[in-house]
Amino acid sequence: MNAITILSILILSWAVVSIAILLLYIKHLTKLNKKIEFFKNQNEKNAKELERFNKKGKNPLGPWLEPSGKSYTLCLDKNGIILKTDDDFLQLMGYIKKELVGKNIYGTLKDKISDKDPLENNIVKKIFKNPKLYTEHETELKTKSGKKVWITWTNKIVFDKSNTPIELRSVGFDITKRKDLEAELQFLASTDPQTGVLNKKALLEIGTRELKRSIRYKHPFSVLTLKLFLKNDSQLDRQTSDAILEQIVALCRHSIRDVDYLGRVGESEFCMLLPETPENQVIHLQKRIEQKIDDYNQKNQSKICVIFGISGYEPKDKSLDSIIMRALKKSNKKGKQ
Repeated sequence: MNAITILSILILSWAVVSIAILLLYIKHLTKLNKKIEFFKNQNEKNAKELERFNKKGKNPLGPWLEPSGKSYTLCLDKNGIILKTDDDFLQLMGYIKKELVGKNIYGTLKDKISDKDPLENNIVKKIFKNPKLYTEHETELKTKSGKKVWITWTNKIVFDKSNTPIELRSVGFDITKRKDLEAELQFLASTDPQTGVLNKKALLEIGTRELKRSIRYKHPFSVLTLKLFLKNDSQLDRQTSDAILEQIVALCRHSIRDVDYLGRVGESEFCMLLPETPENQVIHLQKRIEQKIDDYNQKNQSKICVIFGISGYEPKDKSLDSIIMRALKKSNKKGKQ
């Protein structure tokens, strides 16, 4: 094979390899262009979505702020006198400038307090006293119409040349909607859905705190358990039985003090927590409830039966559970008699 033939073969091989490389490059370039086009279209799509989002005025913080998302400014002196605010805050609270500026926040936006009230009741004094501790805080304010709104504030204390704090400057956002959601969730988490009284978990949590307080200060603490049932219950449908149960529980709830608690601990078992009440005085509450249930039975021709159990705190009790269980055992014994 002569030199010319070898050279021709080499040139041909080089040409084939070059063409193959060129084809691969073109293929890669085509894929790259497709990807670029895809991302370009995606970017345009996202831009249009963002534009629609802004036009609708949606709030990116969702339920945590009011739809307007406005910020509010409020400046106070160390005594709580309102030095200045902005138009948006005035509009939110329903006041005009002269009705707020120069007035004390306590007595206008918050309930009036006296100088003798403890520091815990005066958030303004707390911030001036410990500004680093209260760079942020949440507070409930009252509008001119009496409506309650919640504001979350970011605070800054302004000092004079002698390093004396003279002004509180706060920037806030309306979080009323968030607070309403929190309250609703708290209610759902602690309430028996059928009767509206405390559920077992919430009753035990509250009762444990109250019991510890009673033990600490050596005050009496008692419980009254109630087991409700209907005679000839099989003759009533479930809906009617539930309705009667709800009405009886409502009667019980209206029989106790504001400092007492009523909760459901079983299918037809309820418990009243009675702080500051000796065991021997619970019988008076039991008799009042018995009378109300008798009146209800006569008025509605019903046959509601209630078995009561009474128990007070004893030094041997290690938890609230033992007091409640002792009362339930007493009621079970009565039921067997």
